[in-house]
Amino acid sequence: MGHHLGWALAGYGNAVPGPRRPFHENLRILIDAAGSGRAAGRLLGVAETTLRRWRSGVTPRHDRQSLVISAGRAILGGTTYRRAYEGELTIRIKGVIVASKDVRDRTISPGRTIPRRSFQRTLRLWLAGDDEAAGNSLLKATEKYYEGLSVDFIESAWFE
Repeated sequence: MGHHLGWALAGYGNAVPGPRRPFHENLRILIDAAGSGRAAGRLLGVAETTLRRWRSGVTPRHDRQSLVISAGRAILGGTTYRRAYEGELTIRIKGVIVASKDVRDRTISPGRTIPRRSFQRTLRLWLAGDDEAAGNSLLKATEKYYEGLSVDFIESAWFE
């Protein structure tokens, strides 16, 4: 579910930085999203020359993976993330949904019933790069606040 949340925030087809990707791939995604090495360096608080060394294969002295993931996701999520966090957008989910023992394809809007604070927690987990925890948080909140439903399989997710 976490990857669907990421695609809903960053746009389907966009590569989203994540903990399962190698550092240098996450760095490339960040630089592409930022528009330049200089802009990406500013986001990370490092000089462009440091970024060039990392791109050439030099491993950073300190673990920068989580910082690169968060910065990349912040750029890619951009306005959608901010609007969802502020409650202006709600999430919709399409998939196999169980309602009163009736299992079938449905589209639901759990964002309408999940309290804002609970959904904000899910968004913060995603931004930090923890897709699994973000997905679990969203599923638990959906099942808790969208009474009578449980999610069996997610096909896609988006914001409205």
